[in-house]
Amino acid sequence: MPEAAGYQRLLRQVTPADQLGLDLVGIQDHPYQPGFLDTWALLSALAERTERVRLVPDVINLPLRQPAVLAKAAASLDILSGGRVELRLTGRLADGWLPSSSYSPPDVVAGRDPGAIRKVYNIGGRFTPMAGKGFLDGPASLWAEQLIELVHEVGMSGFVLAPGVDAERDLRVFAEEVAPAVRQRWGSPGTSRLPYGRGRCGSRWRGPAGCGRRTPGSGR
Repeated sequence: MPEAAGYQRLLRQVTPADQLGLDLVGIQDHPYQPGFLDTWALLSALAERTERVRLVPDVINLPLRQPAVLAKAAASLDILSGGRVELRLTGRLADGWLPSSSYSPPDVVAGRDPGAIRKVYNIGGRFTPMAGKGFLDGPASLWAEQLIELVHEVGMSGFVLAPGVDAERDLRVFAEEVAPAVRQRWGSPGTSRLPYGRGRCGSRWRGPAGCGRRTPGSGR
């Protein structure tokens, strides 16, 4: 969350994300929240502090941002950052989709043909020594297994981590242990993606309430 009161924490987190080889940094866009920083102002500050990581509004609030002005802001920051800004249309008929695991658990994220849409998943969970009962609750190896399953059975093309209380530790574990394992298996022989629409809610996704569901509005 781009909270103004915690802006120094946000600035600290982007440095390891850039250095550890993660692909992108996403900033939620809530212009109506008085306690949040403006997304484009924050992305501009992050661009100045990074060298390679891509910058993504996650996601833009179109009713409150005039499209032509939004397009110019994105194009301007893309030039200033050396071509590191991503801006995609999301929705039923657009070319991208970016739900959050807090509100859309793994069993409900199937839909359109993955060849026709880029699907990125906002995720959050806990890194613990032993596997828990929920989705993304356990060691890095369990996280990797569950995310790989989403790649091959649901058609996910990327994941955006919402780090927990110990954000720097979460980022490091995700970048050094989870992300490499997922990338290695992304297109490995013998792990071909199932026909789209046949993604299942397997036992590795099942939480105490079934399929890792969380109460809508609980946040992350």
